[in-house]
Amino acid sequence: MTMLSKFKAVSRVLLTCGVTLLISHQARSETQFGPFVVDQAYPGVILLNGEIDLRSALEFRKALKAAPNAKLILLDSLGGSVQTGLLIAEEVFDRKMDTLVPANAICASACSYIFFAGRSRKVSGRLGVHQLQSDVQDNAYTQLNVADVIEATSKYGTAAEVLALMLKTPSNQIHFFSEEEIVRYRINRIEESKIQSFETQPLADVAPQTELNPMSIDKLLKSLGGG
Repeated sequence: MTMLSKFKAVSRVLLTCGVTLLISHQARSETQFGPFVVDQAYPGVILLNGEIDLRSALEFRKALKAAPNAKLILLDSLGGSVQTGLLIAEEVFDRKMDTLVPANAICASACSYIFFAGRSRKVSGRLGVHQLQSDVQDNAYTQLNVADVIEATSKYGTAAEVLALMLKTPSNQIHFFSEEEIVRYRINRIEESKIQSFETQPLADVAPQTELNPMSIDKLLKSLGGG
């Protein structure tokens, strides 16, 4: 085989690989905005997977523009910024979105505000709360944050017992609600028309703070009977 023939053969292989990768990327149809992921195949869903930082509220708005018909947000986050978590929660509440913590996922700290803001909400994984932690050594500032959290979560219909546990648990610990507590404190809230889809336990293994599986949204929705 001449050098020219070898070059043409290698070029064909590279072209084939490139086309395969392009098709694979298009087939995924997933777009990430900070910790949020949307999938064109499932326009009704947004996935939160990762830390909530100071940019996350803006990234959530971008995700909403990419998926304007989204009605369900899947939560898998260890939390982050208190103020940003509250801003996202308010958006979820105003839009009457549903929230779900899938099986094997964790929603803790600031992520819990988003969960409680859901019109219908269900914990299939783990939900955790604790006291606010602030980098600003200012008691007045901390008290304002506490007041904001209490006001918001009360508006979302969060039980007083849940708020008490949130305020009593040290910031370096997390109180994860047991199945018995989830029932006792009425943490799950499911509209009658959505009972069937929420009753199915999600089977997808979505570990917090890990790279997304390309088919994570697809698996989660199939396990919920949504696709």
